[in-house]
Amino acid sequence: MGPMPEGFLAHDAAALGLGLVSGFALALVLVFVLARIRRRVGRSVAAPGVDALTGLLERAALYERTRGLWSVAQRRMRPFTVVQLGIDGFGTLRQRHGAAASEALLLAVATRLRERCRAADLVARWGDAEFLLALPETDELEARMLAERLRGAVAALEIGSDAGRLRCTASMGLAQRRDQPTLEQLVHDAAHWLAAARASGGDRVVAPPRADFPELERASGFGQLE
Repeated sequence: MGPMPEGFLAHDAAALGLGLVSGFALALVLVFVLARIRRRVGRSVAAPGVDALTGLLERAALYERTRGLWSVAQRRMRPFTVVQLGIDGFGTLRQRHGAAASEALLLAVATRLRERCRAADLVARWGDAEFLLALPETDELEARMLAERLRGAVAALEIGSDAGRLRCTASMGLAQRRDQPTLEQLVHDAAHWLAAARASGGDRVVAPPRADFPELERASGFGQLE
């Protein structure tokens, strides 16, 4: 067999080079995809009970981590307050601005909550657009002050979307440990006052009325929920 034509060799070398480049590009894509998969799997293994969007605790995880704190508060008669926060009109906001902007808003709210709470506080995503704060060693007055600061921080948020600037307000209900027999009852009380805040027009913090004489409050059931 005679020598190969020079043009044929050049064409063959070019094809081989193109094949190597394409193979290298494909390898890079595969490495990138596998790295993302490993990161996601790693997060799910390393952080069970964490909400995927906000990075906050999920409901079950908050209950699990709060049991010990609740037991200490009950046994030693220490203050313990729960704040439940809901974004006002979130369904309407999502319809107008879209899912991407709405998720960005949830993440921004979660970030504000995490930044403004203490290391000892527990923060969870409680529903689609609701959050819960468990505040050990915190009485109602201190919790209300924190809630008002959070309300202002949420109102100051702005998220860009195709429909314009997305802004929102938040309503909050809070309940301090008093005669509630369980942590679940305390959370139920906070949810009640969140509903009262929304019913009053939203963008406010609502807590149960306080009696001047705590012993009469306990005897009469003043401020207790059905």
